[in-house]
Amino acid sequence: MVLVGNLHTELKRVDSTIGKESINPKIGVVVYKKYGNAVQRNRAKRRIRAICNQFLPSIRNDCSIIISPKERFRTMSYNDVVQDISECFQKAGVLRS
Repeated sequence: MVLVGNLHTELKRVDSTIGKESINPKIGVVVYKKYGNAVQRNRAKRRIRAICNQFLPSIRNDCSIIISPKERFRTMSYNDVVQDISECFQKAGVLRS
């Protein structure tokens, strides 16, 4: 598990030799009920997914990533979220060199 700023990120390696086709990276977003009501939880998921889609071409194919925002994530600006996610991916080592 990688903790950077206001995000918890868990990285799991996937065996890329399974199956004939290459395995694409997978990103999951988990927002717990204590984060807020359904509107707040869904907004957080949409923000994280939109930012992760920008990073998708540069993420290695052999990994699955789970991201869970902390409650302070609600008040962060878009640029701060991009920076935190970028730091998480770099610290976890999932970006292609």
